[in-house]
Amino acid sequence: MSLSLSMKKFQPQAHGDDVRLEDVADVFGSMPVGERLNVLPSGYVEELMQLAIEKSYEARMEDVRDILFAVFQMDLSDDRLYQELLNTYKPLFDKYETDMS
Repeated sequence: MSLSLSMKKFQPQAHGDDVRLEDVADVFGSMPVGERLNVLPSGYVEELMQLAIEKSYEARMEDVRDILFAVFQMDLSDDRLYQELLNTYKPLFDKYETDMS
């Protein structure tokens, strides 16, 4: 129940400067569990993925790791957005790959 409330509390539609990529990555970390428990609101994953793409210029190694790790565990329905996210984060992954291992 608390995970459901957390998902509803975090509003990915807030595309302003008040949401940092670090916060988005933290939420991404709980999304695979939220998906398995079926507590993610409709459109939530897509909005969060779009926000992660828009905020990619803020990426730290930890954010890249958390976002990609979560995305690879999920069953994503929007293949176009999934590919856009992977294309956006591939150069960042390549940059931080040695630090992640």
